[in-house]
Amino acid sequence: MLRNGIAQFVGSWVSESGYHLRIKKVCKGRASVDFLDPRGAPVRCPYLGGAPSLKMVAHYDDYNGMFEVDLWEEGKGSFWI
Repeated sequence: MLRNGIAQFVGSWVSESGYHLRIKKVCKGRASVDFLDPRGAPVRCPYLGGAPSLKMVAHYDDYNGMFEVDLWEEGKGSFWI
């Protein structure tokens, strides 16, 4: 089955070092992202005062093919996939 749009990013992945990335679709072009350590606990973000990396807001730009995750408040800092 061919997946396109944000659906191509939805799912759970585990890196070789054991870190987990979970992406859940919220609505068209928007997702929620959790980043967990090898024990399954949320990674704490030092630049956010130790806040857990849970339910981070993500957007998919279908035109440019970019998946962007906001690391804290929406629009204040992000990374792209």
